Amino acid sequence: MAVGTVSGITPDNWQLLETITAPGGTTAVTSSVTLTGYSKLMITSAITIGAGDILYIRFNGDTGSNYASTMSRHDGSTRNQDRIATRHGADSNQQNATITIQYANLSAPKLVDSYNSGGNGRATWLTASAITSITFFSGNNLDAGTIKIYGIAG
Repeated sequence: MAVGTVSGITPDNWQLLETITAPGGTTAVTSSVTLTGYSKLMITSAITIGAGDILYIRFNGDTGSNYASTMSRHDGSTRNQDRIATRHGADSNQQNATITIQYANLSAPKLVDSYNSGGNGRATWLTASAITSITFFSGNNLDAGTIKIYGIAG
């Protein structure tokens, strides 16, 4: 299933894998679709959370120090070792971001790029495991909005 326009590009070979609606009243939600078999993943988010908080992601439930990230922020630079930020400025409760993930199904570190109005970031998940699930979480409730996961088979 080819999708239409995503964040200003037309990815004819991207497949919509899952649409997650913010559950409200909870701080985390995990993808329920099978993500193995896709060499690239793309996530678009338009989520409303508590003001001043950030939407983060983790792969396969990994809460260890297996993430390396750098961010180009309007207000400085930070690093996270146990998660990846999808937005790099905490000036709004609307979390809009486009995230691409390279090598999602290979036995190699996963390269993650994120783009949004708060800045851009690059991260690596430093494991050789294929991505089987993605958890989206915040310190505040995920009040409204959607997260879409797309994939390219390979």
